[in-house]
Amino acid sequence: NLQAQFGLYYFREALYDNWSIYDSPDVLNYGYLDVTNDPQINKSYAAFGQATYHVMRKLRLIAGLRDTHLKKTYFSDETTNSQPYSDPASDAVTPSFSTASASKFTWRAGIQYDLLRGTMLYGTASTGFKAGGVNYFGCLLGTSRNGISCTPNLALPASVLLYKPETLTSYEAGVKSRFADDRVYVTLDGFHYNYDNLQVETLQKVAGIEIEATTNAAQASVNGFEFSGIWKANENNKLALGFTYLDSQYGDYFPLGQGNQPNYKGRPLDDSPQYTLNVGYTYTQPLSFGGSLEMSVNAYLSDSYVVSDVAVPVQYRQPAYHMTDLDATYNFPDGDWYVSAYARNLENKILVINATPTAVVPGDPRTFGIRAGFYY
Repeated sequence: NLQAQFGLYYFREALYDNWSIYDSPDVLNYGYLDVTNDPQINKSYAAFGQATYHVMRKLRLIAGLRDTHLKKTYFSDETTNSQPYSDPASDAVTPSFSTASASKFTWRAGIQYDLLRGTMLYGTASTGFKAGGVNYFGCLLGTSRNGISCTPNLALPASVLLYKPETLTSYEAGVKSRFADDRVYVTLDGFHYNYDNLQVETLQKVAGIEIEATTNAAQASVNGFEFSGIWKANENNKLALGFTYLDSQYGDYFPLGQGNQPNYKGRPLDDSPQYTLNVGYTYTQPLSFGGSLEMSVNAYLSDSYVVSDVAVPVQYRQPAYHMTDLDATYNFPDGDWYVSAYARNLENKILVINATPTAVVPGDPRTFGIRAGFYY
């Protein structure tokens, strides 16, 4: 009646970033820039476990725990010179260094009930954790690294230099069902997310200089529901349908720093359309000489959404849009290999991914391609 799994997790990465720019006064306002970093070391380790207990044949209880520990270290030297070259006699060297660490205990609890054969009701409550980090420029007064002490002219306040972990509490309930000899698969669920210390970009003024840095909004929430369904009419035809509704909003969030207007409280989160709709159709034709040809069309419809520019600050609006993709795939007779051709964004819609007062980052235009692969 009891199923359980336990595990240990370890992760380490070293990120290197070393580069130089020579003779670019129009861009840099000086002739030479060199950035040399010790590798940024990110470490994470955790212990976790989850168990499912069958209270009755149709009723199951689920519980899970995870204990996570994280540490990030960073050191950088930035060298500048008014000349278009490096000269040790006149180079100006500015170090930056910091350490961010955090630990978090997260949990998951759930219930599942088999209402009918092929139909399950479920509900879960769980917590999530996203690591904090370092904004890289500067150091904390009184700290030292590689024999260098953080002096007042280098120091930044912790609220600018570091950002806190983001945490999430999630509640979800729904139904999953297969019927009509497993030719129809339907899921319907509702959810509520509570974010604390949501990680967002802000513009902060430090010693008279404006710095764009990651910081934490006080709170944000998301409510919504999602439907997805697949109907396999026969061996040749398959129809898929998906619909999502979101109601997202910030708690207290001051893009220009705590207490400085405006306050985005009540405004929608970035990249969060209120509704999206996805419809897909796939036709599969077995071939007389072996293998099969699979052709599909998928249409995606999205409501408008906002993207923020914290330097103004303002939220730009990406209007509602629809986009269509096509795929044609040949599966070889042995079932291991395939080759396919695809087309994305047939309408050639230009979507706003990011925006500033002087520039816009667009999404991909109409794209065509061919790919091949194998299953193993």
